[in-house]
Amino acid sequence: MATLQQPILGKISGTVGSITFRKKNGVNYVSARPVSFLASNDDASINRRSRFALSCKLSAAMISLAPVKTLWDAETENGHSAYNLIVSTNYQFVTADSVTDQTFLTPGLGFGIKTTSIDIASGGIQVVTEAIGTNAGIDLSSEKTVQLAAIFSLSSPVDDTVDDFTLIPLLSTAQTLAIDTALTFSLSLTNQEQQFFAKYNTRKALFALITLDGENNPVHYSGTFAR
Repeated sequence: MATLQQPILGKISGTVGSITFRKKNGVNYVSARPVSFLASNDDASINRRSRFALSCKLSAAMISLAPVKTLWDAETENGHSAYNLIVSTNYQFVTADSVTDQTFLTPGLGFGIKTTSIDIASGGIQVVTEAIGTNAGIDLSSEKTVQLAAIFSLSSPVDDTVDDFTLIPLLSTAQTLAIDTALTFSLSLTNQEQQFFAKYNTRKALFALITLDGENNPVHYSGTFAR
């Protein structure tokens, strides 16, 4: 194994031909993949690879949502990335082609929230929650707004023109935070996302509420809830 002392290749990771690149603790490493390497094709190995691929795709979708990434960044340590933490946390909670109700959108249980209705349609998603209440530890003097973050999971495609699964990250506009009244959030789908909607038989969504301070920094979050 060799190390790259000068970053002449830029940012690179993964395998190119018989050479594997990886970065650890700020150091770039290069190694040769064994000539005899063959990926196992038994059902268990295929399942593990599929779950890992979905975990990676889920992590990429989650960190594309700025407040979600900030929350996970706060939980990392020893130079680890939010991306890797999300993958390692959620690998056990996904199947080969879909997320489950146990998947974490936020990095912990968070405060409890009850929903009145969740409507998923081709044009978008609407979520109505009951009042957050006074037991969530929210300080209205510093926490000013609230957003709904979501990952929309599509699986079981109707034909082979699309991938086996698609993940769509969604974030509502921030609205004034209130803890004593019901909250309504709307998440719109773009025209392209609406086309994806029609291409899959199975649709699932993960949600979480995130409170923000006056500078739009996330403060508190709810536990993940699914539909």
